[in-house]
Amino acid sequence: MRKSLEDFRFEVEMYGSLEVVERYLAKDWQAMLRENFERLARKRAIDAFMRKRMEVEAVKANRSIDQIADDYAQTVARNAHIRIIDENFKMPDGRKVFPSGRTAGNGW
Repeated sequence: MRKSLEDFRFEVEMYGSLEVVERYLAKDWQAMLRENFERLARKRAIDAFMRKRMEVEAVKANRSIDQIADDYAQTVARNAHIRIIDENFKMPDGRKVFPSGRTAGNGW
């Protein structure tokens, strides 16, 4: 396959250096897939734990799971001493961070 000098230079520039190409070729793709699978499994386990805990708290407090999630997110932000510098930014509601499971496809 013949390429113009411009095409060749573009491809070389895209990779930046031989080191970048060598790092890419040295990757263990099976290990990366396994790590990603394990990370997803941990996230799902944590999500399930948090959902169950919020369900219990909602029943105890006679409140909705969304209200409990909002309270939890506010408590975390307060205890983590999060200070918002950008006036246009608003912390997300807890119900967006910890959805209650009523919406399909949200991972809960």
